[in-house]
Amino acid sequence: MSQPNPLCVGIDVSKATLDIAASSDVAQFTVSNDSDGFNAIITGLRRHSVALVLMEATGGLEVAVACSLQAEGFEVAVVNPRQARDFARAMGYLAKTDRIDARVLTQMAEVINRHPERKRFIRALPDAERQALAAMVVRRRQLIAMLVAERNRLYPSHPQNKKSINTIIKALEDELARLEKDMNSHIRNHFKEIAERLSSIKGVRGRRTIFGGRAGVRSALYMAALVATRFNPVIKTFYVRLLAAGKAKKVALVACMRKLLTILNAMLRKNEEWDESYHHVAP
Repeated sequence: MSQPNPLCVGIDVSKATLDIAASSDVAQFTVSNDSDGFNAIITGLRRHSVALVLMEATGGLEVAVACSLQAEGFEVAVVNPRQARDFARAMGYLAKTDRIDARVLTQMAEVINRHPERKRFIRALPDAERQALAAMVVRRRQLIAMLVAERNRLYPSHPQNKKSINTIIKALEDELARLEKDMNSHIRNHFKEIAERLSSIKGVRGRRTIFGGRAGVRSALYMAALVATRFNPVIKTFYVRLLAAGKAKKVALVACMRKLLTILNAMLRKNEEWDESYHHVAP
């Protein structure tokens, strides 16, 4: 007797609930978006052979359930919401309901499961330590944005409001200092080797070694590359060569950002510290 085909599963994530749909004749069901719900999903899926579980990225709401499933050995793909919407549109789904979403995600999982580059969609999610650091990075960015806003309000404000604004500024500065202390402690405890390796390259030092999220990456890389064009001989040589070739300064700086990121990734992949002779650019 032939074995049934492995299931593809779609999970539609919301703040309070998770809607689960699967290929074949498995009934759809809904659970709470918490540890009890995760356990219910795992128990249900263990009754079947599961090829792939797919869900949309929903601002972090999907991370806990995805990590729980990965920890239990299930292969999980988290796709960009735009990709899911484009797929639904291509399949002719125009209505927006939770059940349709879960079913569409299941169909998308079936397509990905047969895709020749299937592995490209399945990436291990960050471990608990990296998730904690990423959360602190996001919070730091929020605090800085609030601090900038309050400082901008200070000088044009009515004298009646200055005391209140200064109080908020002081509270934000204190909280930012506390958070950065926690971040540094977290890095020392969990990422000391990585931080030391990255810090061996001129241009990547101090606070700017830590960043997360694409906007954060761009911001940190911009400042690191800007410093590196002055003090890092490899990046400086590369930058000068681009300018001599007629490239605009902004274009040359973006190229330096890309080169710096490539070097950093290579250093981590090979467990190497900065080696100027190895990374030097030929004239």
